[in-house]
Amino acid sequence: MGKRPLGRPKYRWEDNIKMDLEEVRCGGMEWIELAQVRDRCVLNILNTVYTLRFFSILNAVCFMILTYLVPVLFTFYIFIQQI
Repeated sequence: MGKRPLGRPKYRWEDNIKMDLEEVRCGGMEWIELAQVRDRCVLNILNTVYTLRFFSILNAVCFMILTYLVPVLFTFYIFIQQI
């Protein structure tokens, strides 16, 4: 009979994929099924990218509004109060 190797078991490529998905907080995804249905996987990735892009743009617009428009409106409000 052969000997069993010492130490922890070696990682399989599936284990590496599971750890990578957990790092990006998608640990519960059925990645094997997604990989088999490639079109659905690509659509899920594109939806995620576009959603992140949308919120990034929305965040930039909100920042611009708060930075530039609010002081102008406040100045206008003070000006109206003086009249």
